[in-house]
Amino acid sequence: MVHVTGRDIAALLNPRPAVLLSCCGSSGTPNAMTAIWHTPISHEPPVVGVSIGATRYSHRLIEETHQFVLNIVGPRFQKAVRICGNYSGSTTDKTLQAGLRWQMSHSVRPPRIAD
Repeated sequence: MVHVTGRDIAALLNPRPAVLLSCCGSSGTPNAMTAIWHTPISHEPPVVGVSIGATRYSHRLIEETHQFVLNIVGPRFQKAVRICGNYSGSTTDKTLQAGLRWQMSHSVRPPRIAD
């Protein structure tokens, strides 16, 4: 048995699939962020937990609407995953830079990623 601490614990649990979380504030302008700290919590009802730093722009938007969309994307979104994970929507139009297209969601305000 080896005693593991700190960041080494996370290293043992990675890689996780990266997802793109879409959100919007009260203005309705969409934003996307890359998230790897996510986990299913319940099957019925379907609940997923996501860890987002309280200082992050996406956190602020989600606090305004209390809603987000978890977009599970494939390899062709690799560029978008990189861009949305390295830039803040407060200073960068990640939608334009990542080439994302939005589609209305069925029951929440934030849009989902098209395609």
